Amino acid sequence: MIRTLNSKKYPANTKDKWWYNLSSPDRWIRQDTQIKLNLYDETNSRKIGIIKLQLDKNDWYRRIMNASRHEYKGINIIKVHVEKEQRSAQYYIYFGKKEEGYYPVNIQENKNED
Repeated sequence: MIRTLNSKKYPANTKDKWWYNLSSPDRWIRQDTQIKLNLYDETNSRKIGIIKLQLDKNDWYRRIMNASRHEYKGINIIKVHVEKEQRSAQYYIYFGKKEEGYYPVNIQENKNED
């Protein structure tokens, strides 16, 4: 299963940030799932790139399922955050709270293809 999520860029001080909600993760996240995170520019009009998380690799499944959650209108949600220092090419991801783990990730530059 492939799940695709989209977010626009939110510049903040010296970082660019994107965030996503994994709603009801216990219902659909399995180890064979791939999550594609599309990163868009500030106006949400141009895709900057894609982060692909194959959950059976690099311990992503455990990291996500053990992340802190919150509930909104009876729906369990894990918040996913992506950050990039504005003068850097390195992207980082964390699930729930930053202190639970902050991981470097590779981005696939957008070339008009997924």
